[in-house]
Amino acid sequence: SETRRGHPLSGQNLTLLESLHEEKAWLFPLREMAYCIDTSKMNAQQLRYAVQQWLNIERRGLLVILESFGFKYGAPSDADFLFDMRSLPNPYYDSELRPFTGRDKQICEYLDSQPLVQKMAADLTNFFDTWLPYMQMESRSYVTIGIGCTGGQHRSVYMVEKLAQHLKGRYEMLVRHRQLDSSVER
Repeated sequence: SETRRGHPLSGQNLTLLESLHEEKAWLFPLREMAYCIDTSKMNAQQLRYAVQQWLNIERRGLLVILESFGFKYGAPSDADFLFDMRSLPNPYYDSELRPFTGRDKQICEYLDSQPLVQKMAADLTNFFDTWLPYMQMESRSYVTIGIGCTGGQHRSVYMVEKLAQHLKGRYEMLVRHRQLDSSVER
């Protein structure tokens, strides 16, 4: 009743309850050959774990996807978390720093020297140190973290690289820089 779709047997002048009883009667002979899991008191994570145990599938760890982007090109629609770096000092306004990206030494040194940037980095690492383990315990397969700034060249790239360095070795990780990746339309 919660799927808002009719049961396949309900079109034969049967109520939902009658359809379920009919289906159960049809499938009963297969029960002797089947592996049965009583799901009546399981949540989704418990069911996933029971199926993984039955199939002897080794559970992989959490995949953390870190993606920098420019807000002026739109935020990623698949991100579980979005963080905005536009309130941080912007190296774009220094003509000598403008041509570099958040991966380059010049930008890293500039942003490393900014107390507000370091406060943001500390807050983000604290947040993810606290919550990623819980996501992993709940059998999440992956989490996508979007870090944005205006153009996706400096602050967001720097912060993604800094977070990746901090989380390295604890999680499987993918690092993406949407505006630096030439295969992504701007």
